[in-house]
Amino acid sequence: MGESFRAYLRAKRTVDDRAIDRRVFERLRRELRGRERLRVLDVGAGLGAMCHRLVEWEALPPRVEYTLVDREASTVAAAREGFPGWARERGFDVAAEGERLVCTRDEERLRVEFVAGDALAVAPARECDLLVGQAFLDLVELDAFPDLLAALDPEGLWYFPITYDGGTHFSPPHPRDDAVERAYHDHMDARPKAGRRAGRSVYHALPDSADLLAVAGSDWVVHPREGGYPADEATFLRWMLDAIEGALREDDALAPAALDDWVGTRREQVAAGDLVYVAHQLDLLGRVR
Repeated sequence: MGESFRAYLRAKRTVDDRAIDRRVFERLRRELRGRERLRVLDVGAGLGAMCHRLVEWEALPPRVEYTLVDREASTVAAAREGFPGWARERGFDVAAEGERLVCTRDEERLRVEFVAGDALAVAPARECDLLVGQAFLDLVELDAFPDLLAALDPEGLWYFPITYDGGTHFSPPHPRDDAVERAYHDHMDARPKAGRRAGRSVYHALPDSADLLAVAGSDWVVHPREGGYPADEATFLRWMLDAIEGALREDDALAPAALDDWVGTRREQVAAGDLVYVAHQLDLLGRVR
């Protein structure tokens, strides 16, 4: 994954912020209230958006050990490079401690480790109180879910927001929308991962030792405002169109001319500030016993 993917990750921050269900997030905040210390393992962490959000939305206790894991070494390097500037903008003092960063602000101490590796291999070897994975579970096989939860100590919490759950929609309507959505979902389901129904499938993948505390929809909704898109969300839309096009061309799922027509029309609509995009997802919060 190169710079275009990292640009997509940065662009989708505002999309995710709108999508995340505040009721589920508030339940997480309540569960963490009163703690003095917390060990967090963030799988598929990307550029560290969830860590940033947990700090900015004041969900964390004063003392936090935070580990970000992503399989892309270049993404992990970019996350570490950008972290000190983000932290200093929010009033933290930042110091290096070996490969870790230590961020202090008044009585707060946030110690951050950046790990490049396969989350499914890293998680079972770790111990944590909170396991986080944003837009992660649809990218792995849910048979691995119990192994992920093994990182949690008893009474530990797991939080998986923005988990895809079977809906990709564009507007204005196009005659090939249904064919594109079917082919895109078939592409997801043909790979060794949870696929299009990941969100609802978590219910059936829970081990006996895990309880679901809260769940709610967290749909991505991107639409133009006054002829344009907020923040850098046009970049987000262009990346999504590229991803769908790449998946369908890889599978020869649509005649080339038909796919060219659909993608070309959608790109023109992004440029004109006309395209609306909706994806259905779920936020899931639970606890292990």
